[in-house]
Amino acid sequence: VALAGGRYVMVPAALAFLAEPAGRVRAELSLAMADARTGKVIWRTVAWGVGSDPGQALRTALETVLPVGLGLR
Repeated sequence: VALAGGRYVMVPAALAFLAEPAGRVRAELSLAMADARTGKVIWRTVAWGVGSDPGQALRTALETVLPVGLGLR
């Protein structure tokens, strides 16, 4: 962040994969946004998504908090 001159940074805080019924996978992703100048967390959330494999579950979780069209698929 310091090299790019930014102020806010999105921090992936935790990621867990859980088994769902019918062989599906659930991804639970904790995200936080921090102010790089003060070190304070200004926003946080837990996003989750379900898919047939861990990659698809993670993409589904990310799509709940990030704009569509980022080329995640």
